[in-house]
Amino acid sequence: MISPKSLLAGIATLITAALACGATEAEKAQITAVFRDQMRDAVVACINGEIITLNDLRRETMRFIPELRRNAKSQSDYQRKIQELTQGTVQSLTDTLLLVSAFDDSGAVMDDNYIEQRINDIIEQDFDGDRSKYLQMLRQTGSNPLADKRRMRERIKAASWDDHIVQSAVNEISPAEVKAEYDARIEEFRSEASVEYAQIVMFAGASETDTQVKATAERIQKQLSANADDFEDTAKFYSRDDYRSAGGYVGWKPLADLSEQIVPELEKIKNGEVSSVIELDAPNGKIFVILKRIAYREAGITPLKDVRAQIENQLRSRKIQQRRAEKMAELRDEYHIRYY
Repeated sequence: MISPKSLLAGIATLITAALACGATEAEKAQITAVFRDQMRDAVVACINGEIITLNDLRRETMRFIPELRRNAKSQSDYQRKIQELTQGTVQSLTDTLLLVSAFDDSGAVMDDNYIEQRINDIIEQDFDGDRSKYLQMLRQTGSNPLADKRRMRERIKAASWDDHIVQSAVNEISPAEVKAEYDARIEEFRSEASVEYAQIVMFAGASETDTQVKATAERIQKQLSANADDFEDTAKFYSRDDYRSAGGYVGWKPLADLSEQIVPELEKIKNGEVSSVIELDAPNGKIFVILKRIAYREAGITPLKDVRAQIENQLRSRKIQQRRAEKMAELRDEYHIRYY
């Protein structure tokens, strides 16, 4: 068997050589052929009777090599990144086989028809429905349809059992947990005074004057003051800024980030009300703005009700990560793993 140091050094050297800047396409092909034919069956690890070979590593790592080379600061940095990639890939393949073992031992059954359909979907999506391209890709990676089907089955089983682990960790987060998290991180939820609003922005075009646009803006403002519910449709028709397609909706903004001419207007009106026409100076003329205040939040701690969903998602994500780590540790203790 190959020692761990020889394995990592071997794969790093071969991959580096295969993608060396000075190598010709023929040389790359020759190196790849040697790697595939002479070293593909070298065993890297054995997990519960299933093996990971050096060719499995090559297949999983080769697509990342160009990016590693582009981002490497030096040859030694590149070699270090190759080793990290190799070690991470070995761990990922090991975890996949551990999840497969857990799936099989649970008595669950995988439908082969589903696997065939998944492969057909991949051929349709990734190879434009051309099976010959798919087969060519398999040959280039030293694989074949039977081996690919086996890998597909493993990935589906692993994903299915991982979902099983995740579901066991995503029970409803209790209100008490959310409140405790909120209290522990209370300073994170301190916020400046902010306002949720929408706007209509108007300015003169090539055939208009500032006076004409101002008259139109004042007419629109008068209509909206009587019926603010028409603000969205009016903004889509008259406004000329980037928020036009959203009916003028800007969203929540801290007052400190807004123009000094806009803030007093937003503070003066109530939620649901429309401001007067605000006249702003611009290099090429005047800009006329009409605002609708939707909601207002004083400076202070954001209420729990406004961040509850955010905290619940964070707690859920944390529980999933913790449960995954615990379950994978249990599987490593339960099943026989041997690295060569």
